[in-house]
Amino acid sequence: MSWERKIERKQRKRILERDGHKCVVCWRKHQLAIHHHHDFSGKIPTRRDSMVYNQPYINPRDCDLATLCKTCHGKIQLCDKGSPLYHLVTDYLAQTVEKQP
Repeated sequence: MSWERKIERKQRKRILERDGHKCVVCWRKHQLAIHHHHDFSGKIPTRRDSMVYNQPYINPRDCDLATLCKTCHGKIQLCDKGSPLYHLVTDYLAQTVEKQP
């Protein structure tokens, strides 16, 4: 049994629209997937709040999800949490949280 819950269609559509229907890393518009970003520290830092709690193993929230193409999704699944790619996605998600009212 998988420990992740499936992303609902409405949530997938919302994330795709938020990210402009393109990969947040390379901007490709084809073969898109919604990536459930696991910030292993348990938090996503923002300037607005000291920290926003990220629950990667429970219900994925919008601030946990990013649109990635098939290539970038494969790379981030294998990358180290200290890699620039990992931090690029974490920083992108932190910026989306800051933009929320």
